[in-house]
Amino acid sequence: MQSINNLNVLNHIPYVGPAVIQKMSSEKRLFSVMFQNTSSICQATAIKDLANSLNVGDLVLAVLDSAGEVFITSLLSAKVPLSEKYQLSNGNVIELHGAADQVNQFNLRKSSGELMVSYNVETNKTILHVDSGDLDIHNTAGDINLNAKGNLNLCGKQVAIEGEQMVNLSVQNQNGIESSQFAIQNQKISFTSEQFFSEHKNHKTKADAISVVSDKYQQECEDYQLSSSLVSIDAKRILQKTKYFYTQVSELFQQTSKRCRNIVKQTAFFKAKKTLMRTEDDFKVRADQIHLG
Repeated sequence: MQSINNLNVLNHIPYVGPAVIQKMSSEKRLFSVMFQNTSSICQATAIKDLANSLNVGDLVLAVLDSAGEVFITSLLSAKVPLSEKYQLSNGNVIELHGAADQVNQFNLRKSSGELMVSYNVETNKTILHVDSGDLDIHNTAGDINLNAKGNLNLCGKQVAIEGEQMVNLSVQNQNGIESSQFAIQNQKISFTSEQFFSEHKNHKTKADAISVVSDKYQQECEDYQLSSSLVSIDAKRILQKTKYFYTQVSELFQQTSKRCRNIVKQTAFFKAKKTLMRTEDDFKVRADQIHLG
């Protein structure tokens, strides 16, 4: 962009003259204008009500003040909008919209008038339209990549993702390294993450075998029920803390240990229909008083 001092048609400042809008910001706050009979482009501003009505290609009256600032004061003539159509050999139609030689909208329509592809220069957005029928994308020899710097959204009545060998979902950290990964392979599902949180109203898991390996495992629930034909616990140490502890066994209750110690802070009560106590060595009872009968 050339400086204000290079405007050779400006013999003195301030200067008032016609100019053509070359570019403008999306919010129409800044305009790039070219004074007539020059090749210099200057940054200009306009009051809000006038700015909203301006477009690229419009001929405006601009003022260059003594400080070197350029202001648009009025609209002299608006550029005639461009709307052209070109029919292809198969009947489809290409539409060009904009202002004169400034094309800012491209449309591709079927011969029936259905919109297929649209591109807008101002929004820099390309949209693929399918108003009826199906849309299939085939690549029989290579890969298909969908890359977006922003969000990538998949929305539909039903969304199906199928992989012949693997389906992988992952999230990368700031260093580009996968921090969480969910992978589905043939007869195998793996989940890797630093933290995992799951919330359900109802949860049911059915499996032939479940294995949990963890340095620390903690469960919290209001009501916990376990139904099984066999429960086996293999641990170096088991600690249980509860306010009340009830155990009901319909047939046999057996404990086997090298040593056994029961500590009761208050009263120990033992009731049985028949009692048999047997020891291979001494049997000792120690108390301040012993009552029999």
